[in-house]
Amino acid sequence: MNNTPIEILSKRGLIEKFCKKNGIIFLGVFGSFARNETKEESDIDILAKFEHIGGLLEFIRVEYELSDLLGRKVDLVEEKGIPDLLKERIEKEIMPIYERRR
Repeated sequence: MNNTPIEILSKRGLIEKFCKKNGIIFLGVFGSFARNETKEESDIDILAKFEHIGGLLEFIRVEYELSDLLGRKVDLVEEKGIPDLLKERIEKEIMPIYERRR
């Protein structure tokens, strides 16, 4: 499947259920998908903010399940793990796909 930002957004209902189940409070796409510059081999760069995460194995499970849900490999990045050099660039191009309502 050659996902586009529109196709990802069309799965918002499934993404919302997934986020609630996994304690995710924010999910946003950045990189080539946010810029609409995808290629066949492009993965989906996703920034996540977690209410809680149980460790590396749980993080990897979430990344794998999100890849399965979206039909393409996901490169999941936790907000705390972003190097300072990339923060500004990511903040400029982030396309929110889920944010928990307060």
